[in-house]
Amino acid sequence: MSSQSVSNSTELVEKYAAGQRDFEESNLIGVFLFAAGLLEVNLKGSNLMGTNFELACLESANLSEANLIGANLKGANLKGVNLVGANLTGANLQGAELQGANLRGANLTGTNLELTNLEAANLRTANLRGAYLRGSELTGADLTSAVLLGASLDGAFLIGAKMVDTVMPDGQVSSERTFH
Repeated sequence: MSSQSVSNSTELVEKYAAGQRDFEESNLIGVFLFAAGLLEVNLKGSNLMGTNFELACLESANLSEANLIGANLKGANLKGVNLVGANLTGANLQGAELQGANLRGANLTGTNLELTNLEAANLRTANLRGAYLRGSELTGADLTSAVLLGASLDGAFLIGAKMVDTVMPDGQVSSERTFH
């Protein structure tokens, strides 16, 4: 099936229920998809600015290069999701499940990641300036060359996290390989 762009939540949910999964470059600004089940959906390059995905299941979805500025993903299941190059500036991912997610090069400036599970996530070259990571699970995450300037890591679990050439919250560059 070829990609079909959609512009509202009803159209997306109906086409998804009919078996369609490919919705690249859709324009879904500010739509309400609370607790939606969209496993393995492809929204690559879509404009999802301000969309409400609270408690949604987007496991193994492709959200690479998507605009998720100000989106609400609180408590969402994002395990194994592809967010490469996505813009999540100011998004709310509090309590989201992002185990094994690929956030390489993603913009997470000012994002709320409190109590988020990022275990084994790829955050290489991600921009986490001013992000709020209090109590987040970052065990085994790869933060190589990520920018954490001004980020809050209070109570974050960093055991086994890889931080090479990572800009730390205080501006220092980490040469440490992994946290123990």
